[in-house]
Amino acid sequence: MNPSGIKRWIFVLSFLFISFRNMPAQVNLTVKDVISDRQINQERLYITLMENELFSYEFSATFTNASAQPYSAQLTIKSDIRDHVVIPAYIEGWQEKSETVPAGSVLVLKNEILIRPIHIESVVEDSFYVEAWLRYGMSPQDPLDIARVKVFVTVYPLQYDLPVVLREPEFTPGTSNRVRWIRVGGTSLQEVYYFDRENPTNRKKAIQRLYAQAAGDTLETVFQELKHGHTYGYFVKAVFNTNGQLNPVYSDFIYSTQDAYPPSEVIQTQALIKNYNSVAVTWKKSADDLSGVDRYRIYKTAGTSAETLVDSVFASSGLGDFLSWQEHTDSLAIFHYRVTAVDKAGNEGGGVLSNELTMDGAEDANTAPDQGKADGSVPQSAVRNIRGLVDTLRVLLNGKETSVRFQAVRDSVHYFNSAPLDGMRVFDTDW
Repeated sequence: MNPSGIKRWIFVLSFLFISFRNMPAQVNLTVKDVISDRQINQERLYITLMENELFSYEFSATFTNASAQPYSAQLTIKSDIRDHVVIPAYIEGWQEKSETVPAGSVLVLKNEILIRPIHIESVVEDSFYVEAWLRYGMSPQDPLDIARVKVFVTVYPLQYDLPVVLREPEFTPGTSNRVRWIRVGGTSLQEVYYFDRENPTNRKKAIQRLYAQAAGDTLETVFQELKHGHTYGYFVKAVFNTNGQLNPVYSDFIYSTQDAYPPSEVIQTQALIKNYNSVAVTWKKSADDLSGVDRYRIYKTAGTSAETLVDSVFASSGLGDFLSWQEHTDSLAIFHYRVTAVDKAGNEGGGVLSNELTMDGAEDANTAPDQGKADGSVPQSAVRNIRGLVDTLRVLLNGKETSVRFQAVRDSVHYFNSAPLDGMRVFDTDW
């Protein structure tokens, strides 16, 4: 070989070596049948299923970046190669994912979807693309490396009756939930599933198998160790055996969010005598960060008797930090009140006791006293000393008053029964 030929081969090998060493990145897309746990290594996926049947697939994209600069990666779904993101109505659980692949690293993006046609009108024959692409650079004008799988879906009409899951409340208390459903006849198996919206991988796991031969038409199971603040979905799988062929169908999904914690403790509860047979109770609003406060319960303790629930009122979203409630009573006992908050899941929080109160049949506390006696004493019609966690001055007006007077003393409550002593500090708004 002449020198020029040798130089030519050295140039070619050097170019190939440099090109191989500088190969910026690559992307690989794989598919797994979640229910059968079978790996699918092909660029076309054909799915044939019955209406209300359910298939689940996991798409996993591996991005390898061997370059010295970061690249952007995305796992997306399209109805056509040229279209923007369009998720078909019969697909549940898909989340568009995009991240940056740092230089010299490997990134894996995964997406698990449910293919579940509920109405035959939504799809008879359809197709869509799942794409994983890696952009050589961060600009939209930079070139792409793309891996894609085309999915073909064919749906035929439902041929069986469906089980029905009974409706769940929006919020469920605690960390467990009892799910009930109405079975259908003619099945070889019925089982209930649940999944966490934040971690849906357990959609394929049967928590408990309950068979059609069980007594009664309504079946139930209890799910334990659910997490506060997580929303769970529930559905029933019914399997029909038709001439030796097993055909599963699925109920509609229902959802409920677990609320394991009660609202905050109700504090600053005070009982105030309105008149000779009426009491007004005020308290500071409670808070609940998840389901929200739904109502307040008012409890009453008279003397040494047990605490009893006397009323329940809906929570108000009006202005202000305090709420109030009142009752009429002819009791002469000494009593306290306690208010608790209940959230929309039914969790009840705690509450502090109000001040001690005595209804002694005295005159209306709001009766305006005289202008004052010559010795400076105050008429008994104004005598009411309310003690509590918070000092409160309150007068309920009926619109006929012409003036209001507030009096307070720091050193001795005896001021309200006699003339003030020398050196006693008195506050008086006067009339």
